[in-house]
Amino acid sequence: MRLPVSLVRAAVLLFVSARAAAAQPPRAIGVSDAELRDIVALAAQSDARWNARDAAGLSALYTAEGHNRIVGTPVDLRGRDAIRAYFTRSFTQTEPALVHHTVVEEVQRVSPDVVVVEGRVWLERTGADSAHAVVRRFGMNAIIVREGDAWRVRWNRARVEPMPAAASTATLGR
Repeated sequence: MRLPVSLVRAAVLLFVSARAAAAQPPRAIGVSDAELRDIVALAAQSDARWNARDAAGLSALYTAEGHNRIVGTPVDLRGRDAIRAYFTRSFTQTEPALVHHTVVEEVQRVSPDVVVVEGRVWLERTGADSAHAVVRRFGMNAIIVREGDAWRVRWNRARVEPMPAAASTATLGR
Protein backbone atom coordinates (compact mmCIF):
# COMPACT_ATOMS: atom_id res chain seq x y z
CA MET A 1 0.00 0.00 0.00
CA ARG A 2 1.39 3.35 -0.97
CA LEU A 3 0.79 6.26 1.40
CA PRO A 4 -0.21 9.68 0.07
CA VAL A 5 2.72 12.11 -0.12
CA SER A 6 1.03 14.47 2.38
CA LEU A 7 0.88 11.72 5.02
CA VAL A 8 4.51 10.76 4.46
CA ARG A 9 5.50 14.44 4.75
CA ALA A 10 3.54 14.74 8.02
CA ALA A 11 5.30 11.66 9.39
CA VAL A 12 8.70 12.99 8.39
CA LEU A 13 7.89 16.38 9.95
CA LEU A 14 6.92 14.64 13.20
CA PHE A 15 10.15 12.66 13.18
CA VAL A 16 12.31 15.71 12.38
CA SER A 17 10.52 17.76 15.06
CA ALA A 18 11.28 15.10 17.67
CA ARG A 19 14.94 15.03 16.61
CA ALA A 20 15.14 18.85 16.62
CA ALA A 21 13.70 18.94 20.14
CA ALA A 22 16.37 16.46 21.19
CA ALA A 23 19.06 18.79 19.82
CA GLN A 24 17.77 21.84 21.73
CA PRO A 25 19.27 22.41 25.17
CA PRO A 26 16.67 22.38 27.94
CA ARG A 27 15.47 25.68 29.34
CA ALA A 28 16.91 26.00 32.84
CA ILE A 29 15.22 28.23 35.41
CA GLY A 30 17.04 28.59 38.72
CA VAL A 31 19.24 25.50 38.31
CA SER A 32 23.00 25.41 37.84
CA ASP A 33 24.63 23.98 34.74
CA ALA A 34 25.87 21.01 36.81
CA GLU A 35 22.38 20.32 38.17
CA LEU A 36 20.91 20.55 34.68
CA ARG A 37 23.49 18.04 33.39
CA ASP A 38 22.65 15.67 36.27
CA ILE A 39 18.91 15.92 35.62
CA VAL A 40 19.32 15.35 31.87
CA ALA A 41 21.60 12.40 32.74
CA LEU A 42 18.79 10.99 34.94
CA ALA A 43 16.48 11.05 31.90
CA ALA A 44 19.18 9.32 29.82
CA GLN A 45 19.60 6.68 32.55
CA SER A 46 15.85 6.11 32.50
CA ASP A 47 15.95 5.54 28.72
CA ALA A 48 18.97 3.22 29.00
CA ARG A 49 17.35 1.12 31.72
CA TRP A 50 14.01 0.97 29.89
CA ASN A 51 15.81 -0.04 26.68
CA ALA A 52 17.78 -2.71 28.57
CA ARG A 53 14.47 -3.94 30.07
CA ASP A 54 16.02 -3.40 33.53
CA ALA A 55 12.99 -3.00 35.80
CA ALA A 56 15.07 -2.97 39.01
CA GLY A 57 17.43 -0.34 37.62
CA LEU A 58 14.55 1.78 36.30
CA SER A 59 12.66 1.67 39.59
CA ALA A 60 15.88 2.61 41.46
CA LEU A 61 15.71 6.00 39.74
CA TYR A 62 12.57 6.75 41.79
CA THR A 63 12.29 7.68 45.46
CA ALA A 64 10.90 4.95 47.73
CA GLU A 65 7.51 6.69 47.58
CA GLY A 66 7.79 7.53 43.86
CA HIS A 67 4.59 7.82 41.84
CA ASN A 68 4.40 7.07 38.11
CA ARG A 69 1.14 7.60 36.25
CA ILE A 70 0.24 7.34 32.58
CA VAL A 71 -2.82 9.57 32.35
CA GLY A 72 -5.75 8.05 30.45
CA THR A 73 -4.62 4.49 31.17
CA PRO A 74 -4.94 2.22 34.21
CA VAL A 75 -1.21 2.67 34.94
CA ASP A 76 -0.98 4.38 38.36
CA LEU A 77 2.08 3.10 40.20
CA ARG A 78 2.69 4.16 43.78
CA GLY A 79 6.01 3.31 45.37
CA ARG A 80 9.29 1.97 44.02
CA ASP A 81 8.20 -1.65 44.59
CA ALA A 82 5.02 -1.17 42.53
CA ILE A 83 7.04 0.52 39.77
CA ARG A 84 9.53 -2.36 39.70
CA ALA A 85 6.75 -4.99 39.69
CA TYR A 86 4.90 -3.26 36.85
CA PHE A 87 7.96 -2.95 34.63
CA THR A 88 9.08 -6.48 35.42
CA ARG A 89 5.73 -7.71 34.02
CA SER A 90 5.55 -5.15 31.24
CA PHE A 91 9.03 -5.82 29.88
CA THR A 92 8.21 -9.51 29.38
CA GLN A 93 5.53 -8.37 26.91
CA THR A 94 7.46 -5.52 25.28
CA GLU A 95 8.66 -6.23 21.79
CA PRO A 96 12.47 -6.17 21.54
CA ALA A 97 12.45 -3.62 18.70
CA LEU A 98 10.89 -0.86 20.87
CA VAL A 99 13.19 1.82 22.25
CA HIS A 100 12.40 4.63 24.68
CA HIS A 101 13.54 8.24 24.15
CA THR A 102 13.20 11.15 26.56
CA VAL A 103 13.88 14.80 25.81
CA VAL A 104 14.04 17.23 28.73
CA GLU A 105 12.66 20.57 27.57
CA GLU A 106 12.60 22.60 30.78
CA VAL A 107 13.86 22.30 34.35
CA GLN A 108 12.68 24.75 36.99
CA ARG A 109 13.74 24.90 40.63
CA VAL A 110 10.90 24.79 43.16
CA SER A 111 13.06 24.64 46.30
CA PRO A 112 16.73 23.84 46.99
CA ASP A 113 16.26 20.08 46.48
CA VAL A 114 13.17 19.99 44.25
CA VAL A 115 12.79 20.71 40.53
CA VAL A 116 9.96 20.39 38.04
CA VAL A 117 10.84 18.84 34.69
CA GLU A 118 8.85 19.10 31.46
CA GLY A 119 9.64 17.04 28.41
CA ARG A 120 8.64 14.66 25.67
CA VAL A 121 8.91 10.89 25.47
CA TRP A 122 8.41 8.60 22.54
CA LEU A 123 8.59 4.92 21.77
CA GLU A 124 10.20 4.01 18.50
CA ARG A 125 10.19 0.68 16.69
CA THR A 126 13.60 0.02 15.20
CA GLY A 127 13.87 -1.97 12.02
CA ALA A 128 16.48 -4.37 10.73
CA ASP A 129 17.05 -2.02 7.80
CA SER A 130 17.88 0.95 10.10
CA ALA A 131 14.35 2.29 9.62
CA HIS A 132 12.48 3.61 12.64
CA ALA A 133 8.82 4.36 13.33
CA VAL A 134 7.48 6.41 16.21
CA VAL A 135 4.67 4.30 17.66
CA ARG A 136 3.68 6.30 20.75
CA ARG A 137 4.32 9.81 22.04
CA PHE A 138 3.88 11.29 25.50
CA GLY A 139 4.07 14.69 27.13
CA MET A 140 5.89 14.37 30.46
CA ASN A 141 5.94 16.34 33.70
CA ALA A 142 7.94 15.21 36.69
CA ILE A 143 9.00 16.32 40.12
CA ILE A 144 12.61 15.40 40.76
CA VAL A 145 14.12 15.57 44.24
CA ARG A 146 17.68 15.44 45.46
CA GLU A 147 18.42 12.52 47.79
CA GLY A 148 21.98 12.85 49.02
CA ASP A 149 24.16 13.25 45.92
CA ALA A 150 21.58 11.91 43.45
CA TRP A 151 18.44 13.21 41.80
CA ARG A 152 15.45 10.83 41.90
CA VAL A 153 11.95 10.90 40.44
CA ARG A 154 9.31 11.57 43.09
CA TRP A 155 6.33 12.11 40.79
CA ASN A 156 5.97 11.44 37.07
CA ARG A 157 3.03 12.04 34.76
CA ALA A 158 3.01 10.93 31.15
CA ARG A 159 0.15 11.95 28.90
CA VAL A 160 -0.39 9.94 25.74
CA GLU A 161 -0.41 12.26 22.75
CA PRO A 162 -2.40 11.52 19.61
CA MET A 163 -0.42 10.15 16.70
CA PRO A 164 -1.00 11.35 13.14
CA ALA A 165 -2.20 8.45 10.99
CA ALA A 166 0.94 8.60 8.83
CA ALA A 167 3.26 8.47 11.84
CA SER A 168 1.62 5.39 13.25
CA THR A 169 1.77 3.46 9.98
CA ALA A 170 4.69 4.86 7.99
CA THR A 171 8.25 3.72 8.51
CA LEU A 172 10.58 6.64 9.03
CA GLY A 173 14.19 6.48 7.90
CA ARG A 174 16.97 8.15 9.85
